[in-house]
Amino acid sequence: MVASLPLWLNGKMKAGQIYHPLENEAFNKMFVDVRGRFGAENITMNETLRRIVQLKREGTKTIIGFIADQTPVWNSIHLWMDFLNQETPVFTGTERIAKQVNACIYYIDMQRPRRGYYHGVFKPVVWQKDSQKEFPITEVYMHMLEETIGRAPAYWLWSHNRWKRTRAMAEQLQAEQEKRKEERIKANQPKKKDDESLAMWRERLAREFNLDYKMQELIREVSITSYIHGTNTTLEILKKEGRI
Repeated sequence: MVASLPLWLNGKMKAGQIYHPLENEAFNKMFVDVRGRFGAENITMNETLRRIVQLKREGTKTIIGFIADQTPVWNSIHLWMDFLNQETPVFTGTERIAKQVNACIYYIDMQRPRRGYYHGVFKPVVWQKDSQKEFPITEVYMHMLEETIGRAPAYWLWSHNRWKRTRAMAEQLQAEQEKRKEERIKANQPKKKDDESLAMWRERLAREFNLDYKMQELIREVSITSYIHGTNTTLEILKKEGRI
């Protein structure tokens, strides 16, 4: 739908769609060519916000299409909703970007009157401005999508396994990440028996390089990794920060 918008805009506005580049270069080129043959711009996911901000600063009127009904990756899950009677992780990037650039949000209600013909109705996504919810726009969008699927379920892509990620799996993954983080922090901290060695190291450093009290205080602010890797690392950090 978005790829064909330039045919209807008559050059009055720019159109683009967000896409995830394919690993296979040949298929990716074919995908980009098909999506862009009518003049719509293909914007990679990693460049989405940067490109939208650039277009806004240039004053270019633009319609950007987001396919937001797919499953987000683990580190992009910020909201769980009841969707089609299933607890579902949903994308929130569209809402967060729209808020940053103060953009209007529309839901395209797709209909298929007959084979080979598609009709899209742009419906404004309306939400309560005083809502206490963190992502009210996303929730309204998902409810509108449910209505579309309920009206014509055969036209939604059921094969992409929308519920392959569960909250239980997410919580387990988060717990494992927190555990690994704590282990890394613990591994980089000196043990109690090393406190005396650390103090002796600081005194030796101050003595060898004739550092005054103020400089010794700066050294105490440097990460303990300097102690692990040697005095040269400490001096390099201080020089890089412009403190010596």
